[in-house]
Amino acid sequence: MKIVLISADESKVGMGVRTLSSCLRKKGFDTVIVIMANLESAYKDFNWNELFDLCKESSLIGISFMTHAVKKAIDIKNRLSAVTSVPIVAGGIHATLDPDSLLKNFNYVCHGEGEGV
Repeated sequence: MKIVLISADESKVGMGVRTLSSCLRKKGFDTVIVIMANLESAYKDFNWNELFDLCKESSLIGISFMTHAVKKAIDIKNRLSAVTSVPIVAGGIHATLDPDSLLKNFNYVCHGEGEGV
């Protein structure tokens, strides 16, 4: 099973998706990490088609983000949902602290990064 993990925060570190990827790989899953570190207003030149191709072949997509990146994460989810029916999970700090605010926008909301799941 292939899982695409996207970090929607401005940090290039992507610690949450990297940690989750490691946990998933130990369990035999194939993972791809996408770090979208550019600011929301600056990702207009992002190669969406490449991301769409990666996600179409996956079984699950996870988007990790903090509260300041909620709008960006929802935009990413909406763009992906327009081209694929793959379930999309929200995770990260905001999803942990305010999961109810995300339930109408994502297929699933995960506590933390989901490493325990």
